[in-house]
Amino acid sequence: AMATTFLNSIESVLPAELSSRVAKLCTSDESKATLENVLRFAVGAPSSLEAIQPSEWSDKQAKARTILAGIVPHSSDQNKRPREDGGASEDAQDSKRAKTSVQDRGSPLFTLHSISATSPVRKKTDIKIYASSVAFENPATHAVEAEIPVQTLTRAFVLPTRGKSKPHWTVVLLTADAPSAVKGVSNQQVIFGIDAKATTPITTTGGTNEVTHKKGSETLPILREFLSHLPIPLLEPSVDIFRSSTEGPGPGGQGVPGIQAYRGAKAGSLWFMKEGVLWGESKPCEFWSVGDLINRTEGLRIIGGTGRTCSVVLTRRPMKDEAGDDDDDEADEGEETQFGVIDAKEQDPINGWVRNHRHLFGPPNNQHPPATEKSKARANVMVNTGKVTLASAQFDESDGSDVSFEADSDDSEGSGSDSGDETDNQNGSAAPSPQEDDAESSDGGDDMDTEELDPAQHPLMKPGAVPRMSRAVMDMVVGMVEQDMLGAQSEEEEDELDD
Repeated sequence: AMATTFLNSIESVLPAELSSRVAKLCTSDESKATLENVLRFAVGAPSSLEAIQPSEWSDKQAKARTILAGIVPHSSDQNKRPREDGGASEDAQDSKRAKTSVQDRGSPLFTLHSISATSPVRKKTDIKIYASSVAFENPATHAVEAEIPVQTLTRAFVLPTRGKSKPHWTVVLLTADAPSAVKGVSNQQVIFGIDAKATTPITTTGGTNEVTHKKGSETLPILREFLSHLPIPLLEPSVDIFRSSTEGPGPGGQGVPGIQAYRGAKAGSLWFMKEGVLWGESKPCEFWSVGDLINRTEGLRIIGGTGRTCSVVLTRRPMKDEAGDDDDDEADEGEETQFGVIDAKEQDPINGWVRNHRHLFGPPNNQHPPATEKSKARANVMVNTGKVTLASAQFDESDGSDVSFEADSDDSEGSGSDSGDETDNQNGSAAPSPQEDDAESSDGGDDMDTEELDPAQHPLMKPGAVPRMSRAVMDMVVGMVEQDMLGAQSEEEEDELDD
């Protein structure tokens, strides 16, 4: 029979009703083994079932612990006042001490002392890496104020902090690339910072060896040593991959591999790396790996840029769930995230990063997903990236009255209204070609000798120089002129729009 260590250890302390229910369930060795492994799964222990792959077990277990960690603090039991009975209060304190006891975690592998943290606690704290967790302890009382299981961590980043008067580093640890989609559950993140050169002596503890780094010491090697004890990749943006056009020399004096941006009303930074793009410093942080961007054309898009600012849109490719909703067009579009108020001077380095990494965008097989109507429309909108003039930006649109106005003009020149409407429907609001202008100007019998004074050659007669006006606008202007010149009363005016 398979050992049921965890199940046997709690049977004696279960409430009577629960104990009887468990006894009814444990009618065979197989049912006991199932309950045993459910307990192991919940508490973070390894599986005793040979049929389950260890990698799958640890991966699913990490996700489950993240969800449970978000649920437990909201439990109603946590908000109840303790009983006034002294014995009960002492029992509660003893239980709390048992949960936060360092002996339960073993000896720390590495410790950073008195570090300014932003998340999960916002204060000075000792950050300790244990074999199973990262703990944040009060420097004075050594009470654990927050704890994150090591198995839930996925990526680590060391970033040059923007907006500081002195060079500074920010460390970000993520448990997931994107925020949790489960309501009420947030993915835990670790964010803390340290000066690039120590302003005061810094104490670190590696195992049992305590080391004091003198004032003025470089702190980047200390951070790398600290993060080397975590079984996750360390990503550091580099100016060799991306260099901002506006951010100055940065902590290393060689530039900054990120740009300032806004996500809604929240300011932050976009960091461009060979592995992907990180929205950092402002919680919640989010990471788009190059493989998570939907495809080569829509993974990263720049909107605007003809003025002082532009926007960047990142589209995360949809992750097919086990049910496989392949027919959902909205899911196929992916999830768009827009960052605005970006200096337009950053377009060149952003476009350079896209050119160098575009081949990595999309699914592993690097195939483009089938284009949908929405994606086709978006692609058409982004075709015109040239300089925007007043005429093209403000007067390119046409309405129904434009068609009738042009049709009347065509009738006066001897052309059929049907052909005029058809031409308008096909060409939209396109300006007449130079050949058409020449043809119109030749109707008056002008010869080649007067070509230099031909009105058709005037700059205002060039295509797009003069905005097209609808018939409604033209009639309004004519009415205003008539009123000023003839002194007609408004109630005696004729409504020419009814003609």
